[in-house]
Amino acid sequence: MFPDACCFAGNTLNAKKLKTIECSLPLMNHPLECPSCNAAVWRFDMKKHFTIAHPEEEIPEVAILSEAEQNLIKKKKNFRKNALQKADLERLEDKELALLPLTDFWDSKNKTWKSNLYGNFGKRNSTRMKKIFGKKKFE
Repeated sequence: MFPDACCFAGNTLNAKKLKTIECSLPLMNHPLECPSCNAAVWRFDMKKHFTIAHPEEEIPEVAILSEAEQNLIKKKKNFRKNALQKADLERLEDKELALLPLTDFWDSKNKTWKSNLYGNFGKRNSTRMKKIFGKKKFE
């Protein structure tokens, strides 16, 4: 839909980043091409698009948000800032934390927790994090 690096109205859009869930941007919302009519539709709007424009067709799997992803979005309380805050992280269940990349918490090269908000959260919850991501990833 968009090239990985895109410029629109003077703003740089990193389309590749929109396709991932991270602590800094916990929403995987990116433009998709509707398989039925080739219209450009944002992922979060695809279900509504199909309900209105193609009610007899099945909604594509990529447009269906998992329960864990929906809960991750709901538990992010401050919508003025993109990044997850400390309180947001503490509200997350294991299956929601598992959607976030381990690299946001753990520096695998130096084998230590990162020295930021996310690394501090990981360190305080290290037993839980090792259970979620697997102990081998921390060796």
